[in-house]
Amino acid sequence: MTATRAGRVDPVRLGFAQQAHLLGLAARAGSRTPVYFSYEIRGDLDPTVFVRAVRQLVVRHDALRLELAPVDGGAHGQRDRGVPEGPLVRLQAVRSNSPDQFHRFVTRTLANDALGEWRLDHDRPFRFRLIRFSGTRHAFLASFSHLAVDGRSCAILMRDLWSAYAELLAARPSSAVPGPTASTPFLDAVEGQWQRFGSRAVAGNADYWRRRIASMPNGCDFVTASAAGPPAEGTAGAALRQIQLSGDDLSRFRDDCDSRGRTTFQAVLAIFAEVVFGLTRQNRIAVHVPVDTRLRSEQDIVGMFAINLPVVLDRPSAEGGSLLHSSAAELLNAVSRRHVDGRALVASQQELSRGPGTGFVRSLALSYASYFEEGVEGTLPLVLLPGAYQLDLAPSTPGIDVRVDEQASAIVLSVVANSGVFGQGDLDGIMDSVERALRCGWVRRTPGSPSAR
Repeated sequence: MTATRAGRVDPVRLGFAQQAHLLGLAARAGSRTPVYFSYEIRGDLDPTVFVRAVRQLVVRHDALRLELAPVDGGAHGQRDRGVPEGPLVRLQAVRSNSPDQFHRFVTRTLANDALGEWRLDHDRPFRFRLIRFSGTRHAFLASFSHLAVDGRSCAILMRDLWSAYAELLAARPSSAVPGPTASTPFLDAVEGQWQRFGSRAVAGNADYWRRRIASMPNGCDFVTASAAGPPAEGTAGAALRQIQLSGDDLSRFRDDCDSRGRTTFQAVLAIFAEVVFGLTRQNRIAVHVPVDTRLRSEQDIVGMFAINLPVVLDRPSAEGGSLLHSSAAELLNAVSRRHVDGRALVASQQELSRGPGTGFVRSLALSYASYFEEGVEGTLPLVLLPGAYQLDLAPSTPGIDVRVDEQASAIVLSVVANSGVFGQGDLDGIMDSVERALRCGWVRRTPGSPSAR
């Protein structure tokens, strides 16, 4: 298949987050980190215009054109493969007896796409599908290689997709359609970060993380009604539960965070840590969080910028101390030292895992995404339902993973717990504790001096 070259032909090195992600996958063979978004689209969608809008995404964002290529004597690098001239969206028409049957089919298709293997030495870093149920009901699935796209990128792509569709729709049937606004290339941003921070700053951050990782436990020894002992990495079987905070409860929670000078993410991290300390005898835990390495000027660039870093927290002593304060301080430390060579980070993790055990274990993980940007979706003659299709199997986890999705009208916490470690009663207890803290003023009552937000 031919392609139109749109950017860098010569390969450049991987970014900080890409290095860590690729090496982490190699250390955990068979693991998958799905990145995707989905829509149910109701109304008079024009598939031809929609496909052209998707092509504009690929033209605009070079992260959607990445391919792996060797650099520096055979090390992994990346380059712009160009814009493919063939179809970018797979179009399907499905005969289903009911909307429920259609929903099940789409969800299975999403799982196949999002959890499938990605080989970026020859595969595209995306899989797009538009599936037709009827003339007024479609499903759109977008899956990505995590080496090319992170969670924030999905929000940018969702915004740009519907902006492009609206512009193209307004220009129909004229052939003089406005082209996509140029975006700062991801590959330029990667090279710019390496040059900006230089070897001394990157080495200094690597030294910090080497010491910090050496000081933390490898995993978490949970003591539950179902089991005791450290769970194995990648243990199969997981239970998924969700909490939604909205209305007056959400307003009170945000007001409490504002009054204490904390972000909602800092507060949720502190609540999560307190719940975990109730499940273990350890006095120190490590919660792994994806930290965005974008600079302020790079917030609209699509690419893989999210690097997983440990936030190391100690159990508050009887004499005092506040998880609300320590969580905020440790998270700020992680953010300030987020530009670190992924090779050094993974090497430190491997050093921690030497000796008895099953390798480096991330027993606790917490991720956060916010969606506050106003797009053009409300101006379209369509009803758009983002997130209508989700993976029906929770990803395996050795412990507890929490995802926080914050919108203007709601905060949704999705909790995945290892069902080999936590029984139903344990999981109910975890969820009850988190929900009670969110709704009943835990932030307001907890000690901890305010800090700049």
